[in-house]
Amino acid sequence: MIALILSFFVGVFGQLKNIPQQTVVQISVAKDQLPTVFTSLSAIGTGTFGLASLLMGILADAFGIRSVFILSGILLALVSLIAYKGRFLLWKTTQI
Repeated sequence: MIALILSFFVGVFGQLKNIPQQTVVQISVAKDQLPTVFTSLSAIGTGTFGLASLLMGILADAFGIRSVFILSGILLALVSLIAYKGRFLLWKTTQI
């Protein structure tokens, strides 16, 4: 049950990250370039996910799954802090 609740929150907070990110891209890029930009971002995201999954698998084998979850939590906290500190950039971008 705890895993289900945590998975729900991962999805919710993932969407809270994705919506402003998509908004910034849509505002910053010319409409005729949007398909190319979104395709490129998707390809980069897929490649990054594959490499990160491989790296995390190697780390899990070397140091144990608990260490990988701790590292993932630290990285998520770091990204959240960066996003929180840079939130004024999104506000400034959407006010144009």
